[in-house]
Amino acid sequence: MQSTRSSVANWLFSIYGLFTVLSLCGFTGYYLWQAWPSLILSGMQWQRSLYNTLSELLFDAKTEPLTASISLISLSLLYGILHSLGPGHGKVIVSTYVATHPTKVAASLWITLLSALMQAIVAISLVSILRFIYQTSMRDISAHADTFVTGSFYAVIILGLGLITRSLRTLWQMQTSKKRPKAAGCATQTCCHHHASATSMNQATSKKELASIIASIGIRPCTGAIMVLLFANMVDMYWLGVISAIVMALGTALTTSTLAMMTISGKKLVQFYLKSTPNTHSALTDFRPIIQIIGGAALVILGMVMLQSQVPGMSAVF
Repeated sequence: MQSTRSSVANWLFSIYGLFTVLSLCGFTGYYLWQAWPSLILSGMQWQRSLYNTLSELLFDAKTEPLTASISLISLSLLYGILHSLGPGHGKVIVSTYVATHPTKVAASLWITLLSALMQAIVAISLVSILRFIYQTSMRDISAHADTFVTGSFYAVIILGLGLITRSLRTLWQMQTSKKRPKAAGCATQTCCHHHASATSMNQATSKKELASIIASIGIRPCTGAIMVLLFANMVDMYWLGVISAIVMALGTALTTSTLAMMTISGKKLVQFYLKSTPNTHSALTDFRPIIQIIGGAALVILGMVMLQSQVPGMSAVF
């Protein structure tokens, strides 16, 4: 009787904790939803002002190289940090994957760092090749950048479809393994080895998925980096534009990695409350592939929405 009461108390405590966490998330989401239009307008004004300041610092670097360069690099880092706080598919991809997969902290940090650096490298390569090899105009460079942006949206859709496919395969394997009667004994270690578990399937595809995530985020060149590179080329300070673009990427990685850590912390908090009730925790483990399917569907929808809302010749707000 005492154990039953203790089990019920633990179950109620877990439900209360989970309800509290979900309520806080709900209130935060509702507040952001209400304030979103004003945040977008403020972000557009802030970004326009920051672009002007960056261009002025580049022009000042001709006469005051040391002072203007230090100010430009510092402002580029700040731009990267604040820039990544706005809406963008990179944060959604990282948050969705981290929330729905048993991702480790180190892997999350590598995703955010490599994807941000890849964005800077793509921007530097795009501007360098088109500007110096093909002597392309600024307008044509912007058009080619839009092509990369469109490609990144298609990559998000493909990534979402891949997550859905793998999760469906895992779910099917889990269901068939439950229905299949276990053998009374195995003569060798490998007699049942061909029945791959969900964990082994996750480990087998994790590297491919991480590479896909980095590519889907990094293939989209950073608009701020392109702008700085073009302005730097105009004042014959292209090397300074390259440094500024890389520093922007580091600032972006800092913010995105912080968001990934917050997502992991929130997921562990929910798991902590659910672990006190074994049945609930077991059900959550069985339900994980369905959660991953929902996350993959969210990525597919995100990619389709961003494709439909893309305006040729115009960069994203953030």
